[in-house]
Amino acid sequence: MSRSARERIARRVPLGRWGSPQDIVNTVLFLIEGTDFMTGSIVFVDGGQLIA
Repeated sequence: MSRSARERIARRVPLGRWGSPQDIVNTVLFLIEGTDFMTGSIVFVDGGQLIA
């Protein structure tokens, strides 16, 4: 994918950037360590793209 295409897509994401592997790691760590009261949930790690 060209750089201009990547930048165009990133501008449409509310956070204005591409996700990184660290974003996924942080979410997994939250689910493992952060809560034992969460069940049956879907966690979207998409920079807000789903709500845009």
